[in-house]
Amino acid sequence: MGKPTIAPSVMPMGLLLTEHNSERHCGDQFKPEAPSVFRKILSVDGKNYSIAMPVDAYLAMKETIESSDESVPIENVLNAAMLLFMNYVDAA
Repeated sequence: MGKPTIAPSVMPMGLLLTEHNSERHCGDQFKPEAPSVFRKILSVDGKNYSIAMPVDAYLAMKETIESSDESVPIENVLNAAMLLFMNYVDAA
């Protein structure tokens, strides 16, 4: 007697998912992972501004921003940079 076969219509779900996933990642069908997004709401003069930017951009800003005026907290400079990055020029 030969090995029993299962028709695709009654194939266990796990096998279908595995087969589907392996086909999805072949050649031109591969979809790259979306970049992580940093999100923050900044309030300026009573108006809220939604910040959504790639985490890599946020980390680059945070690592490179310096302030020559020690009375200005780095967080304030970073917030202004994020507002400018998001093109909220009036808020910055």
